[in-house]
Amino acid sequence: MRVAVVPARNESRHILGVLASLKHFVDLTLVVDDASEDETGEIAVGSGCVVIRNESHAGYGASIRKGLEWCWNNGVSVVVTIDGDGQHKGEWIEKGILMLEDGADVVLANRFSRLEGIPRTKLLSNNFAWSCVKKILRSFGRLRLVAMSAVGFGSMAGAA
Repeated sequence: MRVAVVPARNESRHILGVLASLKHFVDLTLVVDDASEDETGEIAVGSGCVVIRNESHAGYGASIRKGLEWCWNNGVSVVVTIDGDGQHKGEWIEKGILMLEDGADVVLANRFSRLEGIPRTKLLSNNFAWSCVKKILRSFGRLRLVAMSAVGFGSMAGAA
């Protein structure tokens, strides 16, 4: 089963478009509502998504972790993470899934496919973090990197 994990906090303006863009690529969408103060969770439920909620604001990383734990506990074979703010295109999922089917365990998007306008300190710190993530993931399995202008987007097989 293919599941999209969508961490979201106060994204009522964008969440419906994000959820609509995922329907063609995944079997189920799991929205992790990070204690939104708007109708984010209700909109997701109304569009047929499974919604789990953080009772208090836990942050992006904790929301991703909660979604991945849900997937692990439910035997999901392919997980896609995509932010609920509408900055990423659902059709990118297809490219990531094809790479998984070709043998990759994890596919990560790289937001630095274009470097103009990025402050030098941010570029250096993010490149260092990106290098660490790649090294760690390559030690566990087959990693494919996708050069796309994105953050908060990736795919992984159940074994990862």
